[in-house]
Amino acid sequence: MTEPLPDEVDGAQWAEACRRAAAIRGFLESSSGQSTVAAIADLASELQVSQATTYRLLRRFRADGTVMSLVETKRGRPTGCLLYTSDAADE
Repeated sequence: MTEPLPDEVDGAQWAEACRRAAAIRGFLESSSGQSTVAAIADLASELQVSQATTYRLLRRFRADGTVMSLVETKRGRPTGCLLYTSDAADE
């Protein structure tokens, strides 16, 4: 997955990423690096995501430290990208 460019992020995605960043910053400041299961469960509840997604968001935020790292990305082939088979290329 590649991160979207800043001009590809709409207002709702940006607002959600900022909300997540604020919650994660608060978590990191208050927990002083300790990630207990209960603390992760509380953060997951606050973020309204699963615990697995919470761990992924924490990992991305710790690695990059920017709000852009928390913007949701679409998985899979980019929109408009066509997949050609060898049969279609021969015609």
